[in-house]
Amino acid sequence: MNNLYSEDIKVISTHCDTIYRLSPTAMLSLFEAVADANTIELGVDGPTLRYREHAFWVISRVRLEINEIINDHDDIRVMTWPAKAEGLRCGRSYRILKIRDERLEMRD
Repeated sequence: MNNLYSEDIKVISTHCDTIYRLSPTAMLSLFEAVADANTIELGVDGPTLRYREHAFWVISRVRLEINEIINDHDDIRVMTWPAKAEGLRCGRSYRILKIRDERLEMRD
């Protein structure tokens, strides 16, 4: 099973701060949206866990690194994948990449 999940999105003004850059708050909202879709796809979403295991997800730590500014109207790919579970803890990784000229460019 492929655990990688991605969605292509066009950044709109409601995702941006006052100088039309993708805001950290919007990034976290996009991450939450793709993570939710990924957990549904994997069968470990909130409602399923609650019904099947009487459990729920909790976000305990977020680290955000910004290597490139994303602006209003940029086309981006938002990706997520779960890390290996360690007991009751499981990490989740995310990445946002700009889509340029029909190809994805990654800058690190």
